Amino acid sequence: MERLQIINSPYTELAVNRHIVEQFTQELVNSGMDITFAEGVTGGSLIDAITIPGSTRIIHIGGIFYSTESKIDLGVEENTIRNFGEYSPEISREMAIAMLGKSGAAVSIASVGHLDIKDTNSKRHISIAYAKRGQEPWIKTIYLPHYLQSRRLANMEIAQSVFSSGLHFLRNNRSLFLEDSQNYSFVDTELFHEELTAVDTSAGRLLRITQKLGVKIATIESCTAGAIANALTNVSGAGKTFDRGWLAYDENVKNRLGVPLITMVNGNVYSLKVAQEMGEAVLRNSKADIVIATTGTMETLDTRPYHRDTLPGTVYVAVIAKGFSPFLKKLVISCPLDKTREQVKIEAVREILSFAIEALEYVLSQPTRSIMLIDADTIYDRVK
Repeated sequence: MERLQIINSPYTELAVNRHIVEQFTQELVNSGMDITFAEGVTGGSLIDAITIPGSTRIIHIGGIFYSTESKIDLGVEENTIRNFGEYSPEISREMAIAMLGKSGAAVSIASVGHLDIKDTNSKRHISIAYAKRGQEPWIKTIYLPHYLQSRRLANMEIAQSVFSSGLHFLRNNRSLFLEDSQNYSFVDTELFHEELTAVDTSAGRLLRITQKLGVKIATIESCTAGAIANALTNVSGAGKTFDRGWLAYDENVKNRLGVPLITMVNGNVYSLKVAQEMGEAVLRNSKADIVIATTGTMETLDTRPYHRDTLPGTVYVAVIAKGFSPFLKKLVISCPLDKTREQVKIEAVREILSFAIEALEYVLSQPTRSIMLIDADTIYDRVK
């Protein structure tokens, strides 16, 4: 595999694997196949990496199954967890098969593993399972070097390996699949651009609030495509409060996850109402107490009828807290021609996390923090 130079830039994390992701997605397009993801330890980083312009043709749904409960809800057998452990190849295999069945996609990729950057006494490993219909899954284990003390860098290395080996899987080349190994030449192993640092800081602050509240948090993302879940799971100890996440690109997927189709007619998929419905659907169907939901556009204009009025960079955000009226906000991110999708997404995630922090700080400030129905306009005025 080609060695890459990782440099310090505001969009290194997402752009560095663009070349291998483009090859992987093109192979799917050429083969007429679509794909789904069931991520555990990688926490949305694979979904985040693959959602480049045009990727809606091949990926419409993906899930981040971080907690044990979420893996069981997906379809992993409790006996498998008990007998082999939650981070075993057997679990990645069951996740890939389960997601293949639930999604209807032709290909699925699942990840589980151990990525604690503070644990230097054990091998940090990730088991990746690749599944196609009518074929036994192929499984690969990735071992990470101990000098990698950043989850961001670790996820970049994992993504390159996953999509490079994935090319050999799609081409049905077993020997190259087994021989392939990830290779990076690290220029900067610690520092990141201030925009990424700001995202990490906000994600850590948000998770600390959820810990104070004693609650679980989940995500359901459309235009941000796993970037929020990825930011949260990049925080050490995120597993204490992060439950699961969903990628819900198109209307049919949103409907399958619980959003009424009638709510999305005539372009209304880009609206605060749909963001709210997305969040409430996950709240109903998970162990989470708080859900962050997003819908909108990134750097491109949706040219479908009824959708053209939504300008690029428009993101509708809902923070749904159990027992509270929804916290809703419309964001408009500047999208000049020289701004990449990665840069737009980073800026959007930073603002979304800030909004979620304000919302949950309001929840935290309430004396009882119990079932309270507060006027939504009042809440919106407080946190906007």
